Amino acid sequence: MLQLHVWGKDYEISIISPSCIASAILLNQILTPQNIEFEIIPSNNTNLSNINQLPILIDTITNKQYNGYNQIVEFIEWEYLLSNDCFKNLQEQEQKQKQKQEKLINKGLINLLINKFEYINQYNLYLNNKNYENYTRKLFSNYLPFPMMYNQPSKYYDQAKEQVKILGLSSKQKVGFFDFVNTNGNNEPRSGSELELEVAQTELFNDELSDEEDIEGNIAISSLHERQLLKKSKSKQVLKESRNSMRCLILINQYIEKFKEIFHLQQQQQDQQNEDKEFGFIFNNLKPSSSEILFYGYIFCLINENIPDRFIFNYLKLKHKYILKFVEKFINNNKINENKFRNPIGKEIPNLINEIKYWIGTIDY
Repeated sequence: MLQLHVWGKDYEISIISPSCIASAILLNQILTPQNIEFEIIPSNNTNLSNINQLPILIDTITNKQYNGYNQIVEFIEWEYLLSNDCFKNLQEQEQKQKQKQEKLINKGLINLLINKFEYINQYNLYLNNKNYENYTRKLFSNYLPFPMMYNQPSKYYDQAKEQVKILGLSSKQKVGFFDFVNTNGNNEPRSGSELELEVAQTELFNDELSDEEDIEGNIAISSLHERQLLKKSKSKQVLKESRNSMRCLILINQYIEKFKEIFHLQQQQQDQQNEDKEFGFIFNNLKPSSSEILFYGYIFCLINENIPDRFIFNYLKLKHKYILKFVEKFINNNKINENKFRNPIGKEIPNLINEIKYWIGTIDY
């Protein structure tokens, strides 16, 4: 029996982890047609994983663990996809070169999503104040008991604050308002450090920094002064969030355009170019690859209707309406049957007692 542990509750997988959503869909698409049994367990227990992250796939027969989306994809595709009779044509000599090329593209797209799209999702959930305060932080109370319901979101917030710097989304980034639209020689968005080096130390620039330092270091000498400092601080925070949100949209657009470009290139190679078709399955007209499933998972999480600040949804609705509809249709058509889910039991449950037992060594995962 294969057991997939994910973030979620009851029969719903959480948008906290697009990889969990993608892993569940991948298992459902490959294993269900072959009548292979598997369970989806919304345990929310990161201690089960060697890397302290979900999803994790456990093979109860061999007792082997597969941590993260990459390992799950490699195991499932090797054991249950390429070895299956209905996919033997892929092993034919004339298909080998094509299969190798598609496999490399697929792996590259997965890495792009995990190393780029993931940080945009983290920014949207944790560093967007409106989303974090009104949705994400409260979401953990549905998944974890006291005191983990407070500790875990704070931990993820701190992680996200450091990781989004890779995309230049740091709140401490000292750049001009429009500098984030610049690109380097490879037509890729420059990092925050690259942009920072090119900002001239003008009088206006230094004044802006000194104002910010004044806000952080000054002590209010009256209630009026306190209100002025607070108002100025909030204004600067709004400006920073607006700048980071704009950068998010620019990056999302670039990554989506990359997927569209690969789609059209693959269509040309297969002599199936259709000018009326803006987007579809990249490698196969009937079903998506593992990278595409992960891509749909990220888009679904970014545009989720429960998120208070839907600036990404509004942008994609204007800029990539066809892809938005395509992803929504795919997710709706691939809902997983409730009988595949079960609640965590015993040491799978993330509670304070199991946590203490885990740290003193009486529980081994």
